[in-house]
Amino acid sequence: MLYWVRAIEKIEESIVYVKEIEDLDYSFVKTLPSEALFVLQALILHDGLTLHDFAIVMSDSDEESRNMLMPMLEKGLLIQPHKKYNINPAIYKHIHDYLSSKNYIH
Repeated sequence: MLYWVRAIEKIEESIVYVKEIEDLDYSFVKTLPSEALFVLQALILHDGLTLHDFAIVMSDSDEESRNMLMPMLEKGLLIQPHKKYNINPAIYKHIHDYLSSKNYIH
């Protein structure tokens, strides 16, 4: 859906004009701090986590966990359907591949 929204060029009456879909720039993944990589690792390994479950996994309080997750949610790295934090599907494959290349996951 994100790709389609980004590709809308103009709308006239009942016609939607779509331009060529540009590739997203995923180079930012390589600049993420190690704390963010550990957060992403936990979310991949557990197929998403609620705030409380994430706190348990990370051995942190709910407040400390919220402080880790919220900036990533606000930047669009994460989504939160039904109170469960997950990696944004638009970047999931690139995150997974990067974590795998760095031996965070196998």
